Amino acid sequence: MELVRLAYVLTGDEAVAEELVQDVFVAARPRWEAIANPGGYLRTSVVNATRDWGRHQQVVQRHEPRGGAALRLASPGTPTRAPGT
Repeated sequence: MELVRLAYVLTGDEAVAEELVQDVFVAARPRWEAIANPGGYLRTSVVNATRDWGRHQQVVQRHEPRGGAALRLASPGTPTRAPGT
C-alpha cells in the first residue's frame, strides 16, 4: 500500500497509481530472486514509472487540439443539459 500511496502522491490519480504499481510488480517478477533490495528496487521503479507516465501525459497534452474537449462539448446541436433536466 505504501507504493500505491507514493505513486498517488506523484500522479494525483488513484487509478493510475494502482495501475503503475501493478505494472512495476509484473515487470519485477521474473527477476525477483536476483533483486538484492526489493523494497528499494520497487520504490525506484515506481518513481521511474510515474516519471514515464508524466512525460507521456505531457506529450498527449501537446498533441491534443487546444480546447478540443470544450469545443466538442459546446458544438451546435449538442444539448447543454441532460434530457429531462
